[in-house]
Amino acid sequence: MKLKKKIISLIKCNNDIALFFHEYPDGDALGSVFGFYSFIKKKYPKKNINIIGIDELDNHYLNKFLKFEPLPNYNDEWISKSLGIVFDCANSDRVFTKKHLLCNKTIVIDHHISNERYGNINWVNEKYSSCCEMVSKLLLKWSPRVFDNTIASFLYLGMVTDTNRFFYSCTTARTLKIASKLYKYMSNPASINLLLNERTVNEIKFNNIVQSLINFDLANHIAYLLIPENIFEEHNIFPNSMIWLMSNINDIEIWTSLYYDKTNNVWKGSLRSKTLDISPIASKFNGGGHKNASGFKLDNKADFNKVIDEIKKCN
Repeated sequence: MKLKKKIISLIKCNNDIALFFHEYPDGDALGSVFGFYSFIKKKYPKKNINIIGIDELDNHYLNKFLKFEPLPNYNDEWISKSLGIVFDCANSDRVFTKKHLLCNKTIVIDHHISNERYGNINWVNEKYSSCCEMVSKLLLKWSPRVFDNTIASFLYLGMVTDTNRFFYSCTTARTLKIASKLYKYMSNPASINLLLNERTVNEIKFNNIVQSLINFDLANHIAYLLIPENIFEEHNIFPNSMIWLMSNINDIEIWTSLYYDKTNNVWKGSLRSKTLDISPIASKFNGGGHKNASGFKLDNKADFNKVIDEIKKCN
């Protein structure tokens, strides 16, 4: 409780606030920063608050939901005088733009067990299902009257995506209780689920192509997918792990995928499991995350075989 009060006190005392998220941001990272941004702008209209790097996200799969795209209203000098708040990011190297290093003081709000506590103040609790659940709890306790449809919708988006519609084991009674509180402020909660599940004909055709590339090792209860390097560009699809294509398959305990990120010249991988702790495997390959959901990075695709070999040792 003292930590949350300290965070609120710092926010109240700083007129300049810079918000940060992790590279390749998901719904939880973006929901956290957009929800927090909207809350502060409404509660303290005179504060200068910016989401750093949001203007650099082109063709992001959540652009259809995150419709407001604030124009950059900052420079490095402004950031150096601001209070930085980093959301949903376990280590400093993964913060998008890396400009949090310029900040006068930083707060880290995160739910990953692998968090390095790189902020001046770190509120890190892996028992939360998502960063958005943490932010929701903080803001609802602080000033529930400020909440409206926009704020609640952004935070609900992050909770829904990080729990896979409250399917993952990280979902708790607290998760559902906070979600129910957000529901009260939302004009049409079902629209978020509809928007997240909506697919184009092109996406369906693309999914069928990628699904045909999945390999199954039934003896070891493993599924793995190596996505061809140029396939996303060829089909005009936003690059992503496609890990969800292997979810909920009978006799498969662990599944993993790998795709090439041209922007950073690195192969990005995702790991998922039903019950086993796969986070130590991710840590061995420049990654980390949660017990049943982690990510990793490889310099070349040939090392994907090493990841698969490590997975086999789990069974």
